[in-house]
Amino acid sequence: MTIVNVGASEKDDVPVGAKVRVNKSVVVYHVPKTKGAATDLNGMEGEVAQRADDLDGTYISANLPVKVALPNPDGSGKTFLVHVTADEIEIL
Repeated sequence: MTIVNVGASEKDDVPVGAKVRVNKSVVVYHVPKTKGAATDLNGMEGEVAQRADDLDGTYISANLPVKVALPNPDGSGKTFLVHVTADEIEIL
């Protein structure tokens, strides 16, 4: 498992592949099959897909450095990706 260092403290280390839950109100508009409607991710569970502040081993600045795959709420079994900060998720 790869460790993603997304902040200054150890509590901000989020491992790629970790199961996580969104623990704050994060509203997105790109959820498939919602036609651009606002979707609050609070309470949704998914998996850390990768880090957004690493481009082929080179650090790049990213405002939302953790990329999380969440299940589509329509029950299709597909996932969609969101970018969040480490304080918006909790490791399960």
